[in-house]
Amino acid sequence: MLKLNILLLKEKNINLQQFLFLWLISKRTAVKHKYIPDELISMGYLVHADERYYVSTSGLELISEVLSQEKSLANKDSYTHTAKEMIAMFPTGYKVKNVPWRTSVADLSRRLASFSEIYGEYTSDQIIDATRKYVDSYKNNLLYMRAVKFFVMKKDPKEGLISDLATYLEEDFAKPNNNYLWEEVL
Repeated sequence: MLKLNILLLKEKNINLQQFLFLWLISKRTAVKHKYIPDELISMGYLVHADERYYVSTSGLELISEVLSQEKSLANKDSYTHTAKEMIAMFPTGYKVKNVPWRTSVADLSRRLASFSEIYGEYTSDQIIDATRKYVDSYKNNLLYMRAVKFFVMKKDPKEGLISDLATYLEEDFAKPNNNYLWEEVL
């Protein structure tokens, strides 16, 4: 599984498509000339020579940084810290009878570990940011908002595994200019 440091891509103003293209070229995958993103050349990540495209030294450094897992949720303590911050963002009390908005840190840490195994690892900051956007999007109407443990992952008999967290993480990265919530588009 390819694990990426998405925050670093955002910092470098590179979208996922551009990064994957750069990564493929670094693996010597054949790419037709008309598909070369000009931005990668202008940013200095690609070099054109001898009728071919090569990944520059700065491009190779970028690939190495993005693929490093230094900022990922690497151990249980990281899950615990992330879980505590996520729980604090959700309302107190009960969504409906016998369904609390919040759950224990241990339960949410376990769910985050399972989430990482299924959906890949994201940084703590990415998860907290996605959670904040999710909670903020429901500030005026909590009716359809999920409890924190179901926001991370929920097994549905008809639909299988559901994760609003994964949706927010993927949707957040997929948008080129991420200044609004995806709900506002609908």
